Amino acid sequence: GNFFLTPKWTLNGGFDIYYNYLDGIQMSATGTNVKVSNSGIVWGGRMQTALTLKKGWSMQAFGGYRGNNVQLQGTNRNSAMYSVGIRKDFNNKKGSFGLATENFFGGMYRKSVLETPLLTQKSNDYMYNQNVKLTLSFKIGNMRLVEEKKSKVKNDDVKSGGDNN
Repeated sequence: GNFFLTPKWTLNGGFDIYYNYLDGIQMSATGTNVKVSNSGIVWGGRMQTALTLKKGWSMQAFGGYRGNNVQLQGTNRNSAMYSVGIRKDFNNKKGSFGLATENFFGGMYRKSVLETPLLTQKSNDYMYNQNVKLTLSFKIGNMRLVEEKKSKVKNDDVKSGGDNN
């Protein structure tokens, strides 16, 4: 949902939850195919806030989270990401520059565990997706909607049919 906390401060976000059921076939330790299944609840959410400050300044923050993800033979653990940024508008909002950063506390970490009768696999994924962004925008030109000119000629005379032609 979207909420206006004040006329210059917005908060929006969302939440999702679902039940995941997976089934399939895998080889057993004896070499025969066996049915396998796994299920669980997966949930996640995200939240964003934006605040307009004085003198053309604004700031924004975002955070998102995904809970454990069910796999056929195990789970992928949760993950999260976040960002903060500032922006300065200039020249009557025709231009702006901004500075933002994402995942500045070390990136994302996710642990996976997959288990079968033949193997157990555990992995730790470190995603170093930290970054800093510098943006610059400037609007060039002017886009206006121009109303079409209407013809001043009126074609309201009607031909009559029948014997008067």
